[in-house]
Amino acid sequence: MLASPYMALGWIYYKHRNPDLAIEYFLKAISLDPDIALMPKFVELIKKERFGWQVYNSLGWTYFHNGNTYKANIMFKKSLNLQPNRSEARKGLGYINFQAGNFRESEQMFKKCLAINSSPNPVFELITGKNAISPFKLPTTPRTKLGRIHLINGNNQKAISQFSEEIKLHPDQPDAYDGLGWAYLAENRELEARNAFKMAIRLAPLNNSARKGLNKAKEVIINKRLIEKTVSTGTLSQPNKN
Repeated sequence: MLASPYMALGWIYYKHRNPDLAIEYFLKAISLDPDIALMPKFVELIKKERFGWQVYNSLGWTYFHNGNTYKANIMFKKSLNLQPNRSEARKGLGYINFQAGNFRESEQMFKKCLAINSSPNPVFELITGKNAISPFKLPTTPRTKLGRIHLINGNNQKAISQFSEEIKLHPDQPDAYDGLGWAYLAENRELEARNAFKMAIRLAPLNNSARKGLNKAKEVIINKRLIEKTVSTGTLSQPNKN
């Protein structure tokens, strides 16, 4: 097993009273094989050590990315019980609820996460299917997820606010530009939407959601210009009745 050497090194450093280095190797082992952390000896260790909450968070994210949200949920809740004033477990629970469509619970977790940590680390989500030209990993954040929730609920102005705040903090955040483009489109601000989608594509070229949005924005712009031209031409060609 690839995880075993890292676990062994973790135990060596732990026994030599170097817990900070030990936890690095433990977390590496867990990222390769989360079930290795469920060994009775290790379970007893994390019950008594201060780094137990970090282990549970690592387990939570490993299970989440492996598609096992049931176990991920359990791990994040264990971490939250150990360290209720930390943001990471709340972030994880927010992602789990978002994926399950529990948007109210997800929104609450994301807001609490951001209240504790205004700039949490991004989560790299694997994007497949119709929103990907080919599978790719897209960095998302609690704030971009909040923006998506507002979009789903039809609160476009709140969505714009969340996406804009994320871009202000992290100018190279592709998910924020994609979400901002769709929010602008919903508000009939197609020129701004076009610019946002272009930036989203530049930052994440495989993001088909942004490409579809850009095509939609261009279509709306062209149609509006055709209507304006038709109205203008019709007005000029009207005969003088005097």
